[in-house]
Amino acid sequence: VCEEIETNLAAAIEKDCNTHCYFDALLAKDKEVASDIFSEIYTSFKKGSLTSIDLELAFIIDITGSMAPYADATVTTIEHMLSGTGSILSKLKINFPEIEFHLR
Repeated sequence: VCEEIETNLAAAIEKDCNTHCYFDALLAKDKEVASDIFSEIYTSFKKGSLTSIDLELAFIIDITGSMAPYADATVTTIEHMLSGTGSILSKLKINFPEIEFHLR
């Protein structure tokens, strides 16, 4: 049982590292590296028996002082990211039709 746990933990750590590398590449605006890492992540999903993923998103919005005038526009942008045809969830469903995504 311990060996199985260690194996699963090692796999989870590797996936977590890949995810961090992917976002680091996005933040660095390195589209080529981000695309390569995304392909690796996608391939690892396809190899496994993954059928469902729960996504938890959190947004922090500064509505104090000078940022208050931008609060409504920020909320509208977040709403668009979370619903409709251009939403994160709809894009995931298009790109990963074999996986059911749940947004919380």
